[in-house]
Amino acid sequence: MIQCTDLGTKSCSTHGEYTEREFMGRRMGCPVCAAERTTLEDAKQAAAFASQRAENRRQSLLAMANIPPRFQNRTFETYRSGTREQAHALKVCMRYVEVFDDCLEKGRCLVLVGRSGTGKTHLACAMAMALAEAGRAVRFCTVYKMLDEIKHRAFHAGASEHDEVARYGRYDLLILDEVGAQVGSDWERATLFKIINNRYEACLPTIMISNLPKEGFVQYVGDRVFDRMQENGGVTVPFEWDSCRGAL
Repeated sequence: MIQCTDLGTKSCSTHGEYTEREFMGRRMGCPVCAAERTTLEDAKQAAAFASQRAENRRQSLLAMANIPPRFQNRTFETYRSGTREQAHALKVCMRYVEVFDDCLEKGRCLVLVGRSGTGKTHLACAMAMALAEAGRAVRFCTVYKMLDEIKHRAFHAGASEHDEVARYGRYDLLILDEVGAQVGSDWERATLFKIINNRYEACLPTIMISNLPKEGFVQYVGDRVFDRMQENGGVTVPFEWDSCRGAL
């Protein structure tokens, strides 16, 4: 039977006198110091575990955000805002992120419409990245890819169309790009309305992006969808300047 050997009374400069013991040839030292070291090591391990868990969640949320590789380095800081209109668009999008808790509570939406190449997707992805980094469940996708995915799963993979539509109601924020670039079939319009209406009824915010002018956007999505996007302070921002693509 293994036993500890009592070596007599010793003194710790921090904790005073203690009984020194030897176990398997090793002197144990101050028991209070040993307990403190164990507690510190446990705390370090717990902190490391919490840090790794937070990083895993961060990576999971960034993957969920589905930001295209071309736009993964687009931030508010890299957005060109040389004109008053561009500065206004940047301010609106930055403010949306700053007050997202309120937007989420009220289901406040945002619409970015206007000419191609003016930075709408840039700002939308900057918002998605910032919110994902802040721990929000965000999903960015183009409408045609979303509809193709729903159609494939519902019509070819045996999934329920209802369940596929409902999947888009699980995100804190859904960002739909390229609205109006589709054929505009009855099924497409009805499915888009279901997704927007599901989120509207659940008081969940949606951002919609379109290269159409405001009037064309309203005509494409319909008055019912547009009215829902404007409720509780929803904003429509026009991007009417020339394309920035190819600019030095």
